[in-house]
Amino acid sequence: MKRYGTPVAIGLILFINVWVIAGVVYNRSGEPEARITLTERELPKAWQERENTGLFLRLHWQMPGFQKPGHYNPEPGWFTRDKLVDLGFRVEMPANDTKAYDYYRHQLPRDAFIVLEMEGPTWNFWRKGAVDYYASLKSDLEKETDESKIQSLNRQIESLKRSMVTQSRLFAVDAGRSPSQLRERYPDRSRHLIVRGIVRIRKSVFPSGERGKNGKNEAVINGYIQKILIDQLHVPYLFRDRFFQFVSKPRYWSPARSRRAGKKNEMGPRYAVTLSYGKRYEPWITEITELK
Repeated sequence: MKRYGTPVAIGLILFINVWVIAGVVYNRSGEPEARITLTERELPKAWQERENTGLFLRLHWQMPGFQKPGHYNPEPGWFTRDKLVDLGFRVEMPANDTKAYDYYRHQLPRDAFIVLEMEGPTWNFWRKGAVDYYASLKSDLEKETDESKIQSLNRQIESLKRSMVTQSRLFAVDAGRSPSQLRERYPDRSRHLIVRGIVRIRKSVFPSGERGKNGKNEAVINGYIQKILIDQLHVPYLFRDRFFQFVSKPRYWSPARSRRAGKKNEMGPRYAVTLSYGKRYEPWITEITELK
């Protein structure tokens, strides 16, 4: 029996490799399902171990809506009860039931296709919220006389300014079990990606005094995206040297640091990445260019 162990193991490894390669070839055959250009805002360099010689970019996305720092908004948005039912979840127990938290927490996650929208209405809504909040902070700063509060407001303003030029413009706007139906609703293949993900259901509670009625907490049932299945993308060897050349340009995260370095305050993205998504809704990098 031992005589056959090594050949069987080698054969199994070869079979798995052939299977993986065949999947990649099939995914990339024909016209891409979608092709989109993102920047460092949506695809920053992923953290990696020192021993790992691979180079990966991490897909950075958001849920719709602008949230002030320190504020949590559990409103369901598009992830409503009807959407949860469409995805196969049970929603019959009222949110204010004492057993609701455990009931919904113990429901198994569901596979789903997620729609990611690039620089669309959801991004415009986020940007408007950020601009309005920036104006509010500036107004508070002009009225404030306490030195410690002035410093705090200045820090918030700097953080918000940084977010407005570094935050991802890619937003999750829908989910479903049929990618073809989602594509019918979102036909722009250069703005809307359809990706595989995992979704869950939960009970959330509005913080007291923020939105609750009569100062009481308000419970809601909503869904959330637990994970986008492929959220790290390998940078092909062809683009490695070019990529490192682009990211060697320093970024200065505050006016003070840029002044000390004698440089202009540069916080914007340094590169753009063209992605293609194939028949299996799996992405690959087709181009990386420098942004100036």
